[in-house]
Amino acid sequence: MARGQDAPTRTGGGIDPYVQSSMQQNKQLAGNRLTTAMQEKGATERANIASGTQLKSQQMQSQTALQVEAARSASDDKRAAEAERGRREDNEVTERLAEANQLFETKRDSLRKEHELLLEQNRMDEAEKVRMQRKDLAFLEMEIAADAADRAANVDLSIAKMMVTGDADREKMVTTVAEEGKKELKNQRVHAKVMEDVTRRIKLDKRWDFPVREPRPAFRGAGAGMTYALPKEDDLFDPVGIMQDQLVKYNPNLEVANLNMDNIHKLEQQLVDKKIRPEDIRSTFGAVMAMRDALTEKALGVSTKKEADFYRKQIQLTEDAEESLLSLKNSKRLLKDEKNQTVSFAICSALGGVYPELTTGNKVNKLRESGKNWDEVIDDLTKSRKAYPTAEIRPGMSPYAVQLRNDMNAIFERKGVE
Repeated sequence: MARGQDAPTRTGGGIDPYVQSSMQQNKQLAGNRLTTAMQEKGATERANIASGTQLKSQQMQSQTALQVEAARSASDDKRAAEAERGRREDNEVTERLAEANQLFETKRDSLRKEHELLLEQNRMDEAEKVRMQRKDLAFLEMEIAADAADRAANVDLSIAKMMVTGDADREKMVTTVAEEGKKELKNQRVHAKVMEDVTRRIKLDKRWDFPVREPRPAFRGAGAGMTYALPKEDDLFDPVGIMQDQLVKYNPNLEVANLNMDNIHKLEQQLVDKKIRPEDIRSTFGAVMAMRDALTEKALGVSTKKEADFYRKQIQLTEDAEESLLSLKNSKRLLKDEKNQTVSFAICSALGGVYPELTTGNKVNKLRESGKNWDEVIDDLTKSRKAYPTAEIRPGMSPYAVQLRNDMNAIFERKGVE
């Protein structure tokens, strides 16, 4: 008989073990199903929570990304606006500088022609007054050129300073600035040596001691045999010839005849063709300045007005030569086979040592001499500047110099340049 059919469900008042085991298994299975169901429900809820959290996180990330993009866009827009404003200001300043240069060029040409006429007419006192006006104008132009050089260096160094991210970058910048100072000192020594050598050779030239007078015709006196010989041209004082001999020692292509406003374009072409180098221009400045100083010294010993007038004219020739050379500093003509280097670049390269106030190196040296450390020097060189130059009016200036500076300041102070 099968146990499941015939056996009593209870034995001695108890549940049959088989039935009991079956009931326990069923209970366990029911418990397992409940546990599984609860686990599945929990997993579903967790999945839903996770999904919701992920969605919320994605939404937050998306919102953050939009905010970052909006901020970046706003920042880019602000930088673009600042760049455009800077470009507009730069263009405005460039236009005003061009206007100022045109004013100076007109005044320079007018004064030169007036001065030459007065010299030809031997109206020396009036000529001297115009000469001083020409010097006032040249000095102002030099100040503006120095300001422009300072601004250019300020921009370059400010950009370099912004890129400094550590000690190594800082030391590299200090090295660059220090090298500028060393280069200027070297250029000054070279210029001083040229002037010293030219001055020595000038005074050793036998023509330096020849008489100062125009050739006079032969003249027969009242008495028999009293005839004055016609002086030879070679026996007369000839500063131009002496200076020409000095120039060819540096470059045979250099000619005194080209060192005036009428012929300076010929020297400009020689620079373009690279027949004359920037270092030759520096030597030319040295020779011209040495001759000017030597003539000024010699003029102190003259005893007649005729001699004094002669020296005034010769000194003026050297000053005209210097002015003519400086006029090329604004030339934009490109040098042969060069894409960026201009005549202006060549002239300005030659001015180091000759005109220290035009160089960054000289400013570096002055700041170091004042006791500033390298960080202070760099801070000074990169400090914020006004958008345009201002011509300072100082005590003791001539009325003409004051008027020139007022005219220049008026150009920049007109509404438009901020």
